[in-house]
Amino acid sequence: MIRNYLKIALRNQVKNKLYTSINVLGLSIGVACCLVLSLYIQDELGYDKHHDRYEDVYRLTSRFSGSITGFDHIPTTSPPIAFGLKSELAEIEEATRLVNPPSISANLIKYGDLALYETDGLLADSSFFNIFKYDFIEGDASKALTKPNTVVLSETLARKIFGEEPALNKVLSISNGTDPFDYEITGVFREGEKKSHIKANFFTSMTSSGWGEYINSIESWAAQNFIFSYVKLMPGTEPQATEADINRVLVKYGAEQMAALGFEKTMELQPVADIHLKSNFNFDVATNGSIMYIYVISSIAILILALACINFMNLATAKAAKRSNEVGVRKVLGAQKKSLIWQFIGESMLTVLFAVAISVLLTEIILPYFNSLTGKQISFDGDHLLFFIGSLVAITIVTGILSSLYPAFYLSSFQPASTLKGKSSAGHSLGNIRKTLVVFQFIIAIALVSGVIVINKQIKYMQAVELGFDPSAKIVIPLRNPGVREQYTTLRNEISKIAEVQNISAVDYVPGQMIISDFNLYPSGSNMDQAVHFKINRIDHGYLEMMKHKLLSGRTFTDNRAAEGQNKIIINKSAVQRLGFDINSIIGEQLHTDWENEIRTFEVIGVIDDYHHMSMHESITPVMFEYLEDPTYDHIIVETALENGTDIADRLKSIWKKEISDTPFEHSFLSQSIVNQYEEDKRVAQIISSFTLIAILISCLGLYGLSMYVAERRIKEIGIRKVMGADVSEIVALVSKDFAKLVMLAFLLSVPLSFFALKEWLNGFAYKTSIDWFIFIQAGVIAFLITILAVGYQSLRAAKVNPVESLRYE
Repeated sequence: MIRNYLKIALRNQVKNKLYTSINVLGLSIGVACCLVLSLYIQDELGYDKHHDRYEDVYRLTSRFSGSITGFDHIPTTSPPIAFGLKSELAEIEEATRLVNPPSISANLIKYGDLALYETDGLLADSSFFNIFKYDFIEGDASKALTKPNTVVLSETLARKIFGEEPALNKVLSISNGTDPFDYEITGVFREGEKKSHIKANFFTSMTSSGWGEYINSIESWAAQNFIFSYVKLMPGTEPQATEADINRVLVKYGAEQMAALGFEKTMELQPVADIHLKSNFNFDVATNGSIMYIYVISSIAILILALACINFMNLATAKAAKRSNEVGVRKVLGAQKKSLIWQFIGESMLTVLFAVAISVLLTEIILPYFNSLTGKQISFDGDHLLFFIGSLVAITIVTGILSSLYPAFYLSSFQPASTLKGKSSAGHSLGNIRKTLVVFQFIIAIALVSGVIVINKQIKYMQAVELGFDPSAKIVIPLRNPGVREQYTTLRNEISKIAEVQNISAVDYVPGQMIISDFNLYPSGSNMDQAVHFKINRIDHGYLEMMKHKLLSGRTFTDNRAAEGQNKIIINKSAVQRLGFDINSIIGEQLHTDWENEIRTFEVIGVIDDYHHMSMHESITPVMFEYLEDPTYDHIIVETALENGTDIADRLKSIWKKEISDTPFEHSFLSQSIVNQYEEDKRVAQIISSFTLIAILISCLGLYGLSMYVAERRIKEIGIRKVMGADVSEIVALVSKDFAKLVMLAFLLSVPLSFFALKEWLNGFAYKTSIDWFIFIQAGVIAFLITILAVGYQSLRAAKVNPVESLRYE
């Protein structure tokens, strides 16, 4: 019997080649897209799950209240907290700390004649590898960072420096913003396929000279919150109860210091597996993903598969009339409804299996493009292979069930007496089901198109919004260690001699770089309890003018370094508003800060308009600019007369080599750095746009097949109308208007759903574009055009058929 069913299924597939092709193509594309997006989601969800007992590992975060604003919740703590908690609380099994030295984006590494800058150099405690699992190819993880001035390298960095030679026990000179120190290599780890939120090219011991000594000298439990602290809890420990104990210890050691600083701090435990996707912090040890984007991409994967299944059901039920006689005959000959259901399910599953087989090939073809789009390295190996096989089986079962159940139950329900008389009870109810599915299909299509339009509009808005400064034609040269910073005046004088250089100045934190330096300021007559939290940026004279910041009141800094360096500051408009002044009355005011029983006073000499130092994801916060007597800065900024400063960059390199021969030259273009802030948003937008186009293609395939069926069913009606004098345009309008009505209904239902979903997505941006009604009209017009193209072609073909042919019975 199974063999007979298989023969019938194959004959039906061959007999209806076009319908079969549409079904198989739609399903295979839908399944392939779902598989690719599933692999992406699995990759994003797989971070930090390879560590032993990862579910017991947490990162300590700090939440502030009171005068602290702008840093209300950060992923870091004060230096003594991690090990202080371990000594106080029995439920903490292990603790460790990680430090990315503030404002140090690259480290100078020297070995013999080789000198290079390397990013992502972190300080770590000796207990770090007891909590986080790394695959060591040289050295012993348990002993790697136990001694001062030791370093563990990634395999990539070790090969860059030593080639194929062993790196163990060799000595490197490393400068991480301080004077250089010698470090002994005690280990080399393989990056491997395991994903971690910690992005590191090397780790130096926390007991090392320089930063290590400074960190371990800090005793405050309230201030200096720049340490990433991790704890591993005892098995079975309740995190909520431990959080309460942690904050009890924090109050014990830090209450007095927090009161003096005018704020309150509480600690929270963040599961390490949540860090990659659920960290919405201003800064972190690595660039994190977004759980919101995962929800969006998951929804697209499900919707694409749903569209493919809807196509299958619509076309299967549309062809039901042609098989009604077959069902009637089978029932008269004694076939049970149960056996017919299994027959039709089997036929559907055969189509699904064929489509799934093709989808595997399509996935192989899509993956390289997808990896290029996302910057990932997803392939069919390791965990990805197991997940792919599991996903393939699950998607096959789900797709098979969704696609086959309704057609199978519907086809098996035909009554022999009606079907053999040429009548069918199907008509009206089946037509309503198909219409409902088409409406649902277009709700999905219109929602996806609306989403693509809004996402791309938001990205264009972020890139086009007035920044409050001019980043164009600016070359940034980092000064990464004290010896180089001391050469600033010499470099400035030499660079100024280049004819195409219009201006030159310096700054600690360039736009787009997180400002780490901060403290609280309050006006005369107030105190630290009412202080406003400021970010501090040190600049050279001429910087504000060169960047074209708008001066609202007062003045900027002059080149009289001795006079201007006496605690004179310039603040932004947001700071003035937070302090409760207006932009004119603030000039000449004294602002104060208390620290360790001393009061430091500043005089406001100028106010600039607000500007976007960071991306549009973040709000503008109070900023103050200082101009100190010591002319050492972290970055030189050169303004050129040419937008393309490549030639000038070569001359800058020559000057650098002449003055600083033992340190590599680096440069970047500020305008490009600003654009790069939105790379992740653009990548996700490209993913969503690409798969939305595929979803529309699947919708077109289904609509084309369904319109072909409608045209076949109404061929005689069309013939009669032509005989009665109807022209081609009237017939095309007649056939198309029913689908147009369905699109209009889908549009009306989709708009409110899309609006609320997109509004929620835009809430993730501090500065966002508006959702205009015209966006939904655009999406509706696109859906209508899709309908006209898919349905109109079939309608036109039917309208052009000679009535003699369409009305002929034999």
